[in-house]
Amino acid sequence: MSLRFIGVLLLAVGLAGCVTSGPTGKLSPPDDEEAARLNLDLGISYLRQGKLEEALAKLQKSINAKVENPAAYRVQALVYEQLADPERAEASYREAVRYGPDDQAALNDLAVFVCRQEKGYKEALRYFDRAIAVPSYQYRHEVLTNAGRCAKKFDAEQAEKYLRRAITLKPQFPEALFHLADISYESKEYLSARGFIERCMAATQPEPGVLYLAYRIEMALDDSIAAQTYRARLLNDFPQSQQAGQLLEAERGRR
Repeated sequence: MSLRFIGVLLLAVGLAGCVTSGPTGKLSPPDDEEAARLNLDLGISYLRQGKLEEALAKLQKSINAKVENPAAYRVQALVYEQLADPERAEASYREAVRYGPDDQAALNDLAVFVCRQEKGYKEALRYFDRAIAVPSYQYRHEVLTNAGRCAKKFDAEQAEKYLRRAITLKPQFPEALFHLADISYESKEYLSARGFIERCMAATQPEPGVLYLAYRIEMALDDSIAAQTYRARLLNDFPQSQQAGQLLEAERGRR
């Protein structure tokens, strides 16, 4: 939760009508629209199985059948990321937005990719804002959280605005609550941080990053009992986690 962007879900493409019956009752080949859907669905299936070359082949067939196909470019970009080919991944994400300028998922995915690049966050926020502005978008709270996550390292005030909008739409959205707790902690607003992290833990099973932040918040508030409770949960439930190692290292440094 603390270290990743939220991916807008890839939905399987419906295949009804992928072949049709002609006047003689014989099966006829799919038209371009149906071929594009069929190959996109197969590309997604191969990606989920880790068969990346097969996925690329099907996605290219989907694009050849229907070049204005934002979803195919999105999945193609994910495959290129799996293949550690960031240049082709970026090109595919940009093609998805080119052919789907109001496609919320395409805008979100390009924004996430660009935000990972050095000095890319301002461009990324422009794409996030375009995705957020699309009417009736059911995943807007996730895009707002991604935007907050992107802005967080560079502009905490702007990040907080995105994240507060996210929890206005979905009050118990744990990822947004976590990042709000982290921003409050870094700003030394420890009581506010406690409120956000407690809401986060009430909404989902805590991961190591959540427990470690809760521990640090309680240490800052001088509540040793609560801090030790979170410490025990982190070390008992996630002894091999990076956060458990950081906690123990911090303790050694205080001795």
